[in-house]
Amino acid sequence: MLKGDRQYVHWVSNRIAGGVIESGYGVVLSTSQPTGAATGQGINETAPVVVIGPASVISTTKFEGIAVNSAVSIDLAKQHLNYMRTDVPVGQPINILKHGWCWTNAVTGTPAAGDSAYLGANGTFQNTSVGSLPAIGKFETGKGPDGFLRISINVA
Repeated sequence: MLKGDRQYVHWVSNRIAGGVIESGYGVVLSTSQPTGAATGQGINETAPVVVIGPASVISTTKFEGIAVNSAVSIDLAKQHLNYMRTDVPVGQPINILKHGWCWTNAVTGTPAAGDSAYLGANGTFQNTSVGSLPAIGKFETGKGPDGFLRISINVA
């Protein structure tokens, strides 16, 4: 989950949610590439993004950034989309933070201010590297009493 206090230097909104995603978690490119043009997408289809699963598959993925929107699985035939919220239906584009900082509680372990941030299992962030993956940013604070901390990232 994200807090409202954040700064976006660069973000993208050309990736579609390939599954249920909670805001504040790290997202990666899906390993299943779509073919052809999908609804709402051009001929140059972009791959969907998903939250990473168990730690065993982290080394085969490409980190995209931090999900700004939550992707939810709802039946749009039975209920309308609440446009006052930042939730989007699965299969629709979401915003992804590529460069900037935010407050998130998607953290495992107890990182300290200044520690390097690495992608962990299930889209969380941690201060220890998994395999040979590079750091994706830095922890600017330690965890507060509410479990949130400030993380800055810069993904090319």
